Formats: sequence, structure tokens, C-alpha cells
Amino acid sequence: MGDKKYSTLALGTRQDAGTWDKGCASIGLDQMNSIRKPLPDMAELKTFFAQTPEWLYLGGHFGSLSLMNDAFLDGRKGAVDIEFAKDHVTVKIDGATEKLSRADDTFQLHKNVVVILWGGCSVCDTTHTIRTLRNLFDRHVLLGFAGETGVAMVDAMLGNGFIKKNHFFDNVKGKTADLDAVASGWMTAAQAGYGGGWGEERFRAIDFAGQGWKLEAGKIKKWDAL
Repeated sequence: MGDKKYSTLALGTRQDAGTWDKGCASIGLDQMNSIRKPLPDMAELKTFFAQTPEWLYLGGHFGSLSLMNDAFLDGRKGAVDIEFAKDHVTVKIDGATEKLSRADDTFQLHKNVVVILWGGCSVCDTTHTIRTLRNLFDRHVLLGFAGETGVAMVDAMLGNGFIKKNHFFDNVKGKTADLDAVASGWMTAAQAGYGGGWGEERFRAIDFAGQGWKLEAGKIKKWDAL
């Protein structure tokens, strides 16, 4: 296998997270860490955020710079809320709180990461959110959505659905060192599956240099993300 690592954090039993794991392995990435369950414990999350993969999946409900599980939204026991800031994350599990910071190396994901896929809604909704995440993780390729998305939509983009050719992992195989090709690979998959149809405007990518990309009338166009 290759020398690049990937990690996965899914706050729930999301099928797309499993597809991400399989897809990363198929393009030669080695697994560093994969957490795929509704209620990881604090020790697991502290370990996760202190690691240094190159590719990263973050999945759950996302909004207002927080990644949450179902229990948090429903007000139930087992609530997980991870709040993202420009130099740290704050992890909250049923009232227990830990601040994991770049300053003291309790947060280290920024050190090697170059590709982040957000399996959740609205990560590309505002300039403030995108700038905050590029501060926290440093420069990287951000793949995600403006507005609502769903597990089936992400799963299809990754090759486990109706997009049989030109899905994301098809498009980036043999090109993982070319970060422009990775951003393009996401948008080309969106164009293949959703171009010109319902929901096309939701698919977004911000490349390593900070240029945004979106779908409009079936075509991939530049978007002023920052």
C-alpha cells in the first residue's frame, strides 16, 4: 500500500463512511483511524484529533461550526457536539468538555491533512465557516456541500450508488498526489451524477489554493468561496 494515511470520524452508523474507508483503501491509502458509531467516548476522540492523516472524513450533522450526532439534535442522553474554532476544537459529550488545541498538540490533524470530505450539511454555506476551517486545518482541499445533503447522496458520490462511472474514487485513482485532480474529481463526480438536475448547486469544492468550485446548469464553474 501507499505511504499516505486516511482517518474517518462518523457520528453514527453512516453507510457512506464505510464506503469512504473502502474507497480510500482502493486508491492505495492506509487506514490510521476509523470511528464509525453514534457515541464515541472522550478518549477515542482525543486520540483521533491528535493524529496526523493526510486524508480525512468527518460525518454527522453539521451546522454553525459544530459536528453533532442524532442524540444531540434530539436532546437525548449520549449527545456529542464537536465545535470547531480557528485554532482548536471543543468536544462535548453529555456535559463533559475537552478543549483540544493546536497550541498544546492535543489537536494535530492540521499537520499532514490535505483532503477533507465533510459528510454533513452546510459546511460550504458561509465564508466564515470555510475560513475558520482553513485556519484550523491549514490549507487543504475541502469537499462538501452548501445546504442540505444526505447519506445516500454522499454514498453515491463515493461509488456506492447510482453513479457507476466517474464517481469520486474512480476519478482520483492514481492521482492522489495531485490535489487539483482531487478537487476536480469531486466536482466531476457531482457533474456525472447530478449535473443539470435537482440539487446540483449543493456540491462544492475548495481547492488547495482556496479557489471554490460549484455546479451550475450542468457545468463546473468557479465560485468565490473566500
